Amino acid sequence: MEPSSRNVPERPSRLRSRFELSGSRLTIAYRGFDPTGCFLLLWLTGWTVGCVMLLGMVIQQPAVTSLMFAIPFWASWIFVFCLVMNSFFRKERFELGPEGVQFVCRVIVPIRRRAVPLEELEGFASYSKVTDSESHTRAWGIEVRTRGHGFRFGQGLPDAERAWLIGQLTEHLDRLAPDQARPMVGSGPAHDSDGDADDLDKIDDRSDRGDDKSSERLVAAAAPIGPPSDSRWTRLDDFHQITFETRGRVGCGAIGMLLFINAFWNGIVGVFVTLLLGAEMFGEGGGPKGAEWWFLFVFLIPFEVIGLIMFVGLLGALVEPFRRTRWSFAYGGAEKQTTWLGIGRSRSYPVDWLDRIELRIGSQGRTFFRSTSGSDDPAPVAHCLIFIDRENQERFTIDGLTQGEARWIADTILRECQRWFR
Repeated sequence: MEPSSRNVPERPSRLRSRFELSGSRLTIAYRGFDPTGCFLLLWLTGWTVGCVMLLGMVIQQPAVTSLMFAIPFWASWIFVFCLVMNSFFRKERFELGPEGVQFVCRVIVPIRRRAVPLEELEGFASYSKVTDSESHTRAWGIEVRTRGHGFRFGQGLPDAERAWLIGQLTEHLDRLAPDQARPMVGSGPAHDSDGDADDLDKIDDRSDRGDDKSSERLVAAAAPIGPPSDSRWTRLDDFHQITFETRGRVGCGAIGMLLFINAFWNGIVGVFVTLLLGAEMFGEGGGPKGAEWWFLFVFLIPFEVIGLIMFVGLLGALVEPFRRTRWSFAYGGAEKQTTWLGIGRSRSYPVDWLDRIELRIGSQGRTFFRSTSGSDDPAPVAHCLIFIDRENQERFTIDGLTQGEARWIADTILRECQRWFR
């Protein structure tokens, strides 16, 4: 089957990226550069002097207040240093071949790797990201859409070059997998659809517009479907039941950002709290007295509440990897169990008189707690499986899924629990 013809933009006379097409392998190497890094580097130079002076002060006059005062400055230095390194030394290498996609991002050392099999690729598109909330400045790049967790690269490419690269990637994907657009699972019209059967492409288009009403009735595929390669769900083999389990995951980027926010905000608040407790500031005198003490006490309350919320957020990120969600399907019904460090709750649902399973855009319950090592990645489009009975009533929902995960889980249940849908 020959790939369909497309209107591919003309190649720009000059490319910022290095493009290479060798046989069945297409490679794009891009070295990102953010002009704001020059300003940040200048700022960091002066900030470094101040941080060194604070270090000397803490060494000469060791005190809790002095240390708390210095922590926000040191945290800011580390944060801006990381931004400067990313602005000047970020390198990306994207390769599309018969095996799929291989992507590596480096900032001096590799900080991110992704591998996506060819059969899980859906296509390529432009994305925009606000880089300055005050001026609403946006940066554009290329988004890789998959049946699981997509990713982005090439932020800052010129418009003409970005459009040309997307065209080249799309054409090459058509040559490698000309039938890639076919759905993974057969579909039929959903009862609450607009009248026509919603196919995969229509649902994806509507997801970009944020329409969470789109539904697709799922039926068992001609061949069993496997999970996406990046799926966070696993199937546990059990003789008498079908069990799917996922564990929470949070990236180093999210923890690092939360650590910086806590160190900066709570470090500043901590200075004043230690003064309230009678600590000396830079070794001179004591804290405020009388009415001044009470004024500072009341004044700090909202800042302390905000700091506490930030700290709870950090704790939530740290314990997120210990969260476990398990769905079990047995003859007697379905059960959902959510635990943190073995402590949690479970809930059972009846499965008699079920009529169908629908795939719907938008999670009805818990949304993704997602973070990766790269802040440029898109939040996955949340999908959920709706189990509907013969009276057209929704019995229960499995949410927080990617498209590939939803189709895999639904196909497994439809195959192995056919008695539920008579």
